[in-house]
Amino acid sequence: MPCRDWKANHQFMGYKTLNNLKESNVNTKYIGKEKNINDLFLGKTFVLTSNIDLAGHEWTPIGTGAIFEGSFDGGNYTVSNFTVKQQEGHAGLFGNARATIKNLKVENVEIVAHHYAGAIVGQGYCRIDNCHVKNVNITLTTKNGDWGDKAGGIIGQNCEGTLSVKNSTATDVTIKGYRDLGGVAGMAHRNNIVSGCAANNI
Repeated sequence: MPCRDWKANHQFMGYKTLNNLKESNVNTKYIGKEKNINDLFLGKTFVLTSNIDLAGHEWTPIGTGAIFEGSFDGGNYTVSNFTVKQQEGHAGLFGNARATIKNLKVENVEIVAHHYAGAIVGQGYCRIDNCHVKNVNITLTTKNGDWGDKAGGIIGQNCEGTLSVKNSTATDVTIKGYRDLGGVAGMAHRNNIVSGCAANNI
């Protein structure tokens, strides 16, 4: 069964919340269940405080059903060993995000989806800085002769706007798909900035 409960089910407890996130408004144990509690976490900041090993469990991406609109600081810790199987896409640690995501490492990820796939973000309006992925395997499938598109080691698609991926790396990434594929980003729209990044052994 996909893991949605960070804290109770698979030891995804290494985070703290900032900006006065009150228990009365949002159950802080269930960031991964935002679609169930109808909260986008707009204006909230989450900070990872330990490494997380998801032990090969299937992960339901944060931002499934309701876009994640908070901020996430990985604290230079690593989230590792998870799989994502999203039939319709938006696949990654975050499926759909309008967020700043920084100082995060993600390793040993297996993703199968139609489109919009990346180890950190499937699709988003994101500012990503100092994020690093390693050992990522993404397989995109087609449907009715289409899809199989927009996959990157870090982010599948960064949408239009003054968005960015900076100071980040993708290493040992395998992507099987149809089009719009990249080591760092599958597609970065105009006005996006990609700088200080490297893709190795793609």
